[in-house]
Amino acid sequence: MEQKHKKRRKRSPVMAAMTASLLVLILLVTTMAMLSSQDIVKNTFNAGSLDITLIEPKWHPENAQGILPGDYLDKDPGVVSNEELDVYVFLKVSIPCDKLIIEDVSGNALTNGTADLPLFKLVSDDQKEADTNALQKYHDDVWKLLDDDNNGYTYYTPSTDDNCGEYVYVYAYLGGNAVTLRELQKDEQTSKPLFDKVYVSNFNENFNVKASRDYSVRVEAYGIQTRYLGDGGEPVNEPKAVWQKIISN
Repeated sequence: MEQKHKKRRKRSPVMAAMTASLLVLILLVTTMAMLSSQDIVKNTFNAGSLDITLIEPKWHPENAQGILPGDYLDKDPGVVSNEELDVYVFLKVSIPCDKLIIEDVSGNALTNGTADLPLFKLVSDDQKEADTNALQKYHDDVWKLLDDDNNGYTYYTPSTDDNCGEYVYVYAYLGGNAVTLRELQKDEQTSKPLFDKVYVSNFNENFNVKASRDYSVRVEAYGIQTRYLGDGGEPVNEPKAVWQKIISN
């Protein structure tokens, strides 16, 4: 008996993205480094019927006025799904770096100013961070860093004489799973923010600030449907594989 086979149509992933920025302007006045900032959340990017929202309940722009190296700012990015589709979500954080001389609380130099170090650190309420490297602290029981061969970051652009460098960190929402992504359903929020505070690295006030450089911390949220991610329509929930689906579309 002749059988008829139906060709299955390949479905394209539906994705959404949005950005929040902590825009930081550094101004040196005698021996004090003064920083001011504002935060902009743009909920403008969406595709198909997928809609996610980047939230930061504790962030208040007025708290970032006149901040100094060594200060902590409340900033707690998370994601809410607004649509019927189940989604996997990721957060990408871009942090400026430069050849900084980092000091301890007594003013003793911890670095020699030859290596690119982040101007800001991500801090969770239950973890503290040594201030001499590019590693970041976050809620790693809920989020997973997609690092570059265990270097502690995902992408890195070195600084030059004319431009500030950048460390980029991509985090996948596992929501308590051991190794696989956890989906968000309609009106569901990530169980914990990625981090709770931003720490301003305690860099020496002689750091060469240039008005042409971008010293902003950017947080971007990405979402993608959970179904039809595999070539044959099978589910895919491995973080790096799903992230590749997002950046390749």
